[in-house]
Amino acid sequence: MTQAPLPTNELARLAALHQCHILNTPAESAFDDITRLAAHICGVPIAMVSLVDADRQWFKSKVGIEVNETPREIAFCAHAILQREILIVPDAATDERFTANLLVTAEPHVRFYAGVPLITLEGHALGTLCVIDRVPRTLSPEQIEGLEILARQVVKQLELRRNLDALERSAVESKQTVRKRIGFASSVISFAGITAALMALSAIFYQSAIDFQQQPRSQALHSDSTVRFLAATCLGFVILSLLFYLGYAELQKRYHAEETLEQERDFTAAVLDTVGALVLVLDAKGRIVRFNRNCEQTTGHAFAEIRHRLFWDILLLPQDVEPVKAVFADLKAGQFPNAHENAWMTKAGEQRLIAWSNTALLDDNGAVEYVIGTGIDITERKQAENALRKSEATNRALVEAIPDLMIRMTKDGTYLDFIPAKSFTVLKPHNEMRGRNIHEVMPPDIAQQRIHYTQKALQTGETQVYEFQLLRDDKACTEEARIVVSGEDEVLVMVRDISDRKQAEEALFQLAAIVESSCDAIIGVALDGKITSWNAGATKIYGYSAEETRGQSAIVLLAVATHSKEWLEMIADENPAQYLNYCETQHSRKDGKWIDVALTISPVRDAAGNRTGASIIARDISDRRAMERMKDEFISVVSHELRTPLTSLKGSLSLLQTGQIGSLSAKGQRMLEIAFNSADRLGVLINNILDLERLGSSQSLLTKQTFDVTDLMQQVVSEMQLSAEKANIAVSIASASTQLHADRDRLVQVLTNLLSNAIKFSPPGTTVWLTAALTQETSEKSEPGVGAPNLAVTVQPSHPSTSNLALNPQHTQTQHTQSLTPGTLLLTVKDQGRGIPTDKLEVIFERFQQVDASDARQRGGTGLGLTICRSIVEQHGGQIWAESVLGEGSTFYVTLPIDIAMPRSTTLLQGQTEVEVKR
Repeated sequence: MTQAPLPTNELARLAALHQCHILNTPAESAFDDITRLAAHICGVPIAMVSLVDADRQWFKSKVGIEVNETPREIAFCAHAILQREILIVPDAATDERFTANLLVTAEPHVRFYAGVPLITLEGHALGTLCVIDRVPRTLSPEQIEGLEILARQVVKQLELRRNLDALERSAVESKQTVRKRIGFASSVISFAGITAALMALSAIFYQSAIDFQQQPRSQALHSDSTVRFLAATCLGFVILSLLFYLGYAELQKRYHAEETLEQERDFTAAVLDTVGALVLVLDAKGRIVRFNRNCEQTTGHAFAEIRHRLFWDILLLPQDVEPVKAVFADLKAGQFPNAHENAWMTKAGEQRLIAWSNTALLDDNGAVEYVIGTGIDITERKQAENALRKSEATNRALVEAIPDLMIRMTKDGTYLDFIPAKSFTVLKPHNEMRGRNIHEVMPPDIAQQRIHYTQKALQTGETQVYEFQLLRDDKACTEEARIVVSGEDEVLVMVRDISDRKQAEEALFQLAAIVESSCDAIIGVALDGKITSWNAGATKIYGYSAEETRGQSAIVLLAVATHSKEWLEMIADENPAQYLNYCETQHSRKDGKWIDVALTISPVRDAAGNRTGASIIARDISDRRAMERMKDEFISVVSHELRTPLTSLKGSLSLLQTGQIGSLSAKGQRMLEIAFNSADRLGVLINNILDLERLGSSQSLLTKQTFDVTDLMQQVVSEMQLSAEKANIAVSIASASTQLHADRDRLVQVLTNLLSNAIKFSPPGTTVWLTAALTQETSEKSEPGVGAPNLAVTVQPSHPSTSNLALNPQHTQTQHTQSLTPGTLLLTVKDQGRGIPTDKLEVIFERFQQVDASDARQRGGTGLGLTICRSIVEQHGGQIWAESVLGEGSTFYVTLPIDIAMPRSTTLLQGQTEVEVKR
């Protein structure tokens, strides 16, 4: 450690420092504000106003440190006062002067120091305004300039204190001089009185002598009295002459003293007018006694116009007048504010904020006679501080809003600042990172990579951006580092976790690959119908390349002119329900060939939910359509070629049964019945197959009409009455009287099939219930077949082509309560048969599926009835499903939307009827 030598003007410097009378004084806001501002400007934790005394450095103001002084031999400021420019120590640990310094090796662990010497007008460096950090760093030119400006403000404060002290001494000396002169004048007057008294005595004595002469006395006695009188008279004249001489000398001295006092007054006035501060002198009543030129310039008032006027009537704001009056009403030494801030109102009506330091002058009795205030206009400084606070608040908000880890780092990798975002996970606590090197906290390869890009940024001056992977919490994270030059040998590193973005990019890449490799045409269109994207599948189907289609109208390009209006309305419509989930149409290829396509149109929205266009997915179904045409032709052939011989066969069998050709044996008759029944089953099978194929093809069209549901149910029961009588089954109807718009014949086919199955699989003597009800949105439950205005439903795991909505709350599968859509007709067919196993509840709706394979032989059936029922119901936009409990029976449910929702009665299940068939 190198101890700083003494300045060449050390004695004069110490004398100037002591003249300020500032050492060991309490803290003052005027200095503390400057210190805090210095710390903010330079971005450091420690700042001080340090005054270098003979054997110590004493801190008039400090931020970020607790001690009030340190020995001079270890003071950085002792080195700073040896020069006129700022002293900057970027890294004290590498500076030979300070390597072993206790302030470096122990608290406060100084690594960076910058101090501006506080130099007075006479050239004496009294101390420094310095800033300190615990990590190596440098200052920008702007920070250095700001620190120097603040140091000049500190010097002004020190000069004010010294000038105020000189002013106080001058006032005291003037008062003492006046007192001495008054005392001397009193002495002269006393001597003059004594002389006058002696002369009066002499005159009295002389008169007495004359009176005595008139008496008969001896001549010798008369002569002696005369001598004594003359001696006394001469003595009086001598004393009087001496007094006159002394009086004249005193007058001369007084004249010279007044001349000297006038010169001192002129000098004091010149000092007050040239000092760089406001000086105001008030008497004990608050009247203005002195008002220097700086006050005149600040307020716009001339001293002559406000002299002897109350200062609060002229300079103070209305809200400040009464408190100040109260202070002056009970003015005592030591009981008024020595330092404070208040606002002055200028002559032009502008407010100026002044920082004051006050001193009282006392009379002989110790009462306050005058108040001397010295102030500095801190309006601009306060505005700068407020602007700085706002800027800091804004910067702090920005830092907190930025989802990045921000690091200030030197070119060798030393962390100057380490500011993690709230959501950013760091390897070590951020308060342990400052002052450490990147090689201490990061893996070697990542540390070396960052040093490489840091040096590159410093060399080129360009922002460097790179990505790297880091293992955090046993998870590989991808991060992006952006390095920006922020100083001569310093950079700002912004690190952002982009793992989610990378995953999103990977997902988008995979999605783009899927879209591009799809065999379907995937086309993006804008709201005006113009094509924005075109995948390889679209090129394969339509023959156009992506370049040929971009910006073209999809309606014109694909020759869908017959539907162009509907397309544009669909794409531009706000209601997503207007978009097609699926449809089949024809488009034109580039070569002019028409192809059949299955089309799906869906809305495309941005992140804010605003529609930006639509996506069109088209699949070439020309081959499928060709197969369907071939199937239709095959069905037509089957319909004609199989039905014709089957009709002839049934006719022949019927003829044999009549016995017209001849009688048959019992065995032959039995064989004839088997043949006839087999022919009937074959006919039903052919009809079911043809019916099912028609329902699944474009040839099947629903013929809708409006009819009453009750009439429909009565028709179904009438058709099944004979079968019910044969099986000894009772059929009960409970119906809601409402209108339904549907294909009546197809619904009769559905209910007949369900009712036939219920009768077929019910034991004799039991009842089959056929009910119809309107559903409403509620959470209440009611048993099927029971008249109740509100029905609740549960959602069951469903087959891909159906959604099973069950009314039975005792069902064994997991159930989630949900309400049916209002305006839905619910049809139920319930029996008391053997029931259906749970694993068969979905299978029975598939083709050629039955609960038991033997049922086809014992009870008949083709295994296509329920498949046909489901197809008819789904074509109506409804749903069909079954619930069952083994040994208790089964219930089949059908829901149908009511296109004409105008019920005859508002009461559900009103007019319930029961049809009971005789057993």
